[in-house]
Amino acid sequence: MIKKNGKVIIAGGGLAGISASVFLNEMGYEVELYESTPKLGGRTFSYFDKITNRVYDNGKHIFAGWYKETLKLLELLGTKDKIFMNDNLYVKFYDENKENYELDCRGIPGSAGLIKAFFKYKKLDINDIFSILKVIYACRYRTNKFLESDNLKELLENTNQTNNAIEYFWKPLSVSIFNTTTENINTKIFSKVIEEAFNDKGNLNLIIPMDSLHNIFIESAQKYFREKSVKLHLSDRIVSVQTSGNKVSYLQDINGNKIEGDAYILAVPFWKANEFTNVFGFNGKYLKPSSIITIHIFTSGDEIIREIFKDEQPMVGFLDTTIDWAFRESDNHFSVVISGTDNIKSPISGKILAECTKEEIFGICISDLIKTLKEFSFPLIENYKIIKEKRATFIADTSSDKLRPGNKSKFDNLYFAGDWTDTGFPSTIESAVRSGRICSKLIDERKY
Repeated sequence: MIKKNGKVIIAGGGLAGISASVFLNEMGYEVELYESTPKLGGRTFSYFDKITNRVYDNGKHIFAGWYKETLKLLELLGTKDKIFMNDNLYVKFYDENKENYELDCRGIPGSAGLIKAFFKYKKLDINDIFSILKVIYACRYRTNKFLESDNLKELLENTNQTNNAIEYFWKPLSVSIFNTTTENINTKIFSKVIEEAFNDKGNLNLIIPMDSLHNIFIESAQKYFREKSVKLHLSDRIVSVQTSGNKVSYLQDINGNKIEGDAYILAVPFWKANEFTNVFGFNGKYLKPSSIITIHIFTSGDEIIREIFKDEQPMVGFLDTTIDWAFRESDNHFSVVISGTDNIKSPISGKILAECTKEEIFGICISDLIKTLKEFSFPLIENYKIIKEKRATFIADTSSDKLRPGNKSKFDNLYFAGDWTDTGFPSTIESAVRSGRICSKLIDERKY
């Protein structure tokens, strides 16, 4: 591709930096991407374990149909075929009575499909359904004064949500999106997500990666960069931003090199933002991180896998348990996810789950699987591996809303990207990719 526009320097090789690089390249800009570590991906990565001879994601990610920018990125990277997508929302849940329940919107698009699913979801009665629809309607059309509530917990209380509606719909939904408890969720961002989910046909679709994050995002991005002549600099940390007047003059790396371009994007993690206080005016330390624990379980055969994941569905949920979700990885490997583990106490020791030993976490996981699955057999488990991602996301509460900077800085040619910038959405893959898209559009509007 002949570059018709200016040169953009991007600091940070997470999904925000990758997406900005791809989108800007497609617009005809010369792009150079600098990453301080030896690998791309930031918090979205996979690694190879020599003991088990397997590749692990640092955490499992669920997408949704409203992840429009993420789907555009996957299309450009050539990996859109590596995701599983139902034609509408579908989740099977197991509870501690070994019963299963389906929230199945398939066959009917949009709101009508969800209403149909509610009436077939045996955990809810007509009063539960009515209370849920009241909140959805208020979020879609901004009609309810209770949307002024500080957090989701207050909103649910103020709209008289039933206990079943909270426990069997709002909590599973909110923890899957926000990775925290309802009292930590900003009502404004929550209502924006609900509005977006119903904004277009297909937005309720649940999308699950069927390959490692490394293959879907990282390896494909590296291939794209090679083929499209995007210059990638790994293990090259940007340490300062030098300004003159209302513009950035250059970035400086750890080796003292001056890196010059026409426009610049800082796509660093939120906890690194305080290293660039001369341009941010923001301290990322004030954003509170939220952790996720993933338990990878390996079996001697496929009996357990076949019992849990029926009908070709690669994900199931759990109700009234500590564990939240399970994902099929292969015929003898599945992963179990516990979200928001900084706010959960262990039912065994009473400690905060994120601080528990891996042995205790594994015990909790197995106990929940035994309680919920009719044919679960512990002897069939060969091995397990636990991954704690301590800074998986940040908590999107009211205080964070005031801290998140916009994507355009006060300097004419400097932009900010990351899931922690003010994209209007919580700390998700879509927020990271969307921030890169926003920066690319802002830069193109200026025509550097």
